[in-house]
Amino acid sequence: MFTDSEPSMRELTGKLTNLREEQEKIEKKKINFEQYIEKARPFYNPLTVRHSSKQITIPVKSGYIMKQSTPIKRSTWKRTYFELKGDQFRYYNGVIIT
Repeated sequence: MFTDSEPSMRELTGKLTNLREEQEKIEKKKINFEQYIEKARPFYNPLTVRHSSKQITIPVKSGYIMKQSTPIKRSTWKRTYFELKGDQFRYYNGVIIT
């Protein structure tokens, strides 16, 4: 009764063994990639561009914002030019907030 299915079962066993080996290789590659990412994470800064051996900080945003003045009697809103460059926020009079 089961003797007819024996060649098919051997074929399936071989295929399952091959799939298991391929899965193990994929898992090893995945672990190696995750370890690489964890090692590289402290050095990664999305605000810098690596060009040759230099690191160039690029401006991310610049334009005008409405800045509220300090309320003495009544606070007012002024249009102010700003630049967000790397981890520094600058506005028109050169004050740097890091």
